[in-house]
Formats: sequence, structure tokens, C-alpha cells
Amino acid sequence: MYGLADPYQVGSNVFGTTSLKYATTFLRGESLTGKGDTRIPSEKIVAHELAHIFLNTFKEKPVEQLTDQWLADYHKRHPELASNNH
Repeated sequence: MYGLADPYQVGSNVFGTTSLKYATTFLRGESLTGKGDTRIPSEKIVAHELAHIFLNTFKEKPVEQLTDQWLADYHKRHPELASNNH
């Protein structure tokens, strides 16, 4: 989850959130379509929430490290698919 702002607020820093306890992830749809807030690439939002699940943690530092590693590895293997805003 990016930030602690109200997820319904326009311009909110919350692009996704995961509840490990309830095994549920919510993603801000407008951020995934490219039509809404595009400060964070959709692939990073999804990878970030998956890293929370994979690591089973709320700790942001290891989640961000794994997210960055996954995306770097992916973009290295598929440079033609790398987003322009990461």
C-alpha cells in the first residue's frame, strides 16, 4: 500500500492494499487502466501487492526490494514490454 490517505480521495496515494489476514487484495482500478492516476506504473502496483502476499508481510522495505527485483528481472528479459514511466 502506498501511503495512508483515504483510498476514495481523488489523488490519493493508495493504489492498492492487501489484507494478509483475510487473503484479500484491492487495487485502485483507475490506476491500472492508465486513465487515472499514473504516478506509479500499474505493473509496480500489482507486483507490490503480490510481494506482500509472497513474503507474507506488511513491512514495506522488503516488499519494495522484492518488487524492484522482480520488475528489474522482468524488464531485463522483456525490454520491449518495459513501461516508459517506471
